[in-house]
Parts: sequence; structure tokens; C-alpha cells
Amino acid sequence: MMRALAVDPATQSSRIVDVPVPKLKPGQILVEVTVAGINEMDVEVRAGGWAAQVKRFRRDGPVLTGFEFAGIARTSGKRIRAGQRVMGYSPVLNGPRVHAQFAAVPESSILAIPDSLSDESAAALCVMGLTAVEVLERLCPLSPAQSCLVIGAAGGFGVYAVQLAASRGA
Repeated sequence: MMRALAVDPATQSSRIVDVPVPKLKPGQILVEVTVAGINEMDVEVRAGGWAAQVKRFRRDGPVLTGFEFAGIARTSGKRIRAGQRVMGYSPVLNGPRVHAQFAAVPESSILAIPDSLSDESAAALCVMGLTAVEVLERLCPLSPAQSCLVIGAAGGFGVYAVQLAASRGA
């Protein structure tokens, strides 16, 4: 068993519960979570704003939260070794939740943490930081001296997007 944060969207209350340690599926890594962020999606789940999605993807048991994390890999995969410090995110609609002692996360959603980065900083990069990378490097690649307007530049995504655009010379 492990401890996890569970929410009741109907009452907007949270509590610590005991749940089974997740069983691994092919392609997953068991991560001992050391740090997990709280982002807007977690707040929305707690407030009942994602009620339809929670109901659709809910498994038996409490509604757990958490999408971004850092921790220690406890199993090995193709790229990740047991004992390695890792950071990652959980797929929003059907991934495991990481406000827990352990999470079984797709290896494709995990990166090794460089020694120069703390677990706290690594976890903070995962959802908004990786979203900015996805948008500005894959969906809308920027070239040097190109103009870029980031609406909501003071928000989580915006802060990363502005820094990434500037680092690209935009």
C-alpha cells in the first residue's frame, strides 16, 4: 500500500488515503515520487470542473490528482535505469496521478534530471515548460528575429514560452 492525495469534487475536500502501489503495464516505469506540482488542472479537478472527464476515466477508488513530478525510478526501461532521478508528466485524461508515493508512468513521459537541476525545479518544468517546448519547437517553430506574441505571458505557459522564444532569438 501507499499514501496518496484524494479529492472529492462534490465537497471540494482533500484527504490522504491508502491505495495499492500501482502495477506496471508494458512500457511503464515505477517512480517513487519526491516532488509533485499542483497546477491548474489539479485545482479544476478538486473544484469539480473536470467532472465529466473524472467520471469517464475514473477507476475504482478515490479520485487522485497530480500531473507533474520528479522522483527516483524504481524500475528500468529502455532509456531509464532504476535509481536514476527522473522528471515527467502524466497524460492528462488517462494517465496515473502523481500526488502519491509511487506512480507507474509511461517511459515516454519521463526524462532524466540533470545533476544541475533540483527535483523541485525539474517538477516545475514538466507540464507548462514541456508544453511551451512542444508549441514553439514542433507546432510553430520560431526562427531568429521572428516576432512572437505570447498572450498570457505572465501565466505558467507564458513565462516559459517567452523565455524559450527569447533563447531562439525571436
